[in-house]
Amino acid sequence: MTIEKMLLGTNSGGPTISASSQSVFESASSDQISIALGNGKMVVVYRDAGNSSYPTLVVGEVVSGVASFGTPLQLNNVSGIPTVCHDASLDKFVITYQHGTTQHTHVGTVTGLTMSLGTVSNIATTSNYSHITAYGGKAYFVGSSGSSKCFLYVGTISGTDITWGPSNTIQGGTCVYIGVAYDVAQDKVVVSYDYNQIKYMKVGTITGTSVSFGAAYTFHSGLRTFDASLIYDPNNNNIIASYRDYAGWTTGYVKICTISGTTVTCGATNQIYSGFVGSINSTLDADGNLVTVYSKSDTSYHGEAVVSVIDGTSLDVGASVVYNSNGRTDYSWVDYDSNGNSVVAYQDDGNSSYGTSSVLTTA
Repeated sequence: MTIEKMLLGTNSGGPTISASSQSVFESASSDQISIALGNGKMVVVYRDAGNSSYPTLVVGEVVSGVASFGTPLQLNNVSGIPTVCHDASLDKFVITYQHGTTQHTHVGTVTGLTMSLGTVSNIATTSNYSHITAYGGKAYFVGSSGSSKCFLYVGTISGTDITWGPSNTIQGGTCVYIGVAYDVAQDKVVVSYDYNQIKYMKVGTITGTSVSFGAAYTFHSGLRTFDASLIYDPNNNNIIASYRDYAGWTTGYVKICTISGTTVTCGATNQIYSGFVGSINSTLDADGNLVTVYSKSDTSYHGEAVVSVIDGTSLDVGASVVYNSNGRTDYSWVDYDSNGNSVVAYQDDGNSSYGTSSVLTTA
């Protein structure tokens, strides 16, 4: 495996990044955090440990460069891990969360700082490792059913309703840390997963709500990889994966991959940070630069963000900024809005593990 080591701040003439003051969206311990931005609004979902770890959402917006939030909304009365995405073509949010042995899903519409939820729709299988993305009125949910398989469901959005098709098997056996992205140019769904301590990627051809997958592509091998952030880069028609490698003391990596048919071709492994990384996740800014958030060991796992210029399948790393110096930062998740905002949501262990956010500005 070829690794291109990227030193923070070596691109002195590149983009810069700054972080706003912090905004608390939940004044209780919050974990399993996910955030999605769209049309000037953000939706954060999380488990509220101050309320029996029930899945909860809150709507926010950026006002004068700082995040401002409405009143949190409890989604369910059973503890479950939530996740959220935004379909820009419909300006709808799709929220899903565990409910016993099923996965509940809602389509949400934001008005001001409140959300109205459509009728709940169930996926027959629940999962601790799950992600969701949506585009063009279709939602793509990936998960894992313990030791039996990992799977993908395709849902069709109509108004505030969503209807799910059948389960599409990605891989049999125990597969974890699953990610998903939709390749707009190729009209393909791309998944990544860890199986037998090797990170694989597959490309799926979509027919209605059924998906047929091509051959598995090994894009990282080691003693297990963590995290599963996949995003689509519309400027370069690439898929970008952010993850951690336990073999490298959970070093943070980014890999840029190109899809052709059901074939995956990835460039060199770009090392974002050489020390122990607690979490990692990426998004794109208005200029098509990559914004990556993570927590790192040599600063007591403070939250840090770095902006990188994409050069083919390599990264030219620019400036970094600390967005949380209170203490350990966990469950960081970042997303970008076409209005020009990147917002990271996270658990701030230095402030009673409250759910917290920061606005990231690149220039």
